[in-house]
Amino acid sequence: MEQTHISPGGAAATPGAQRRVLVVEDDQTLVDAIAARLRAEGFQVQTAGDGPAAVETAQAW
Repeated sequence: MEQTHISPGGAAATPGAQRRVLVVEDDQTLVDAIAARLRAEGFQVQTAGDGPAAVETAQAW
């Protein structure tokens, strides 16, 4: 039986599954810093600069 783990933030993660996050921010300096840190922690990261782009990215991803 495959186990699901709950992260400290409450999100479920299946062992071996890539954790993904969408960073939505219009300040590119912040995006770069946040994305770099998340990638260093093992997340697959996508970014969007505004709400409409975030919705489009989330639907495609």
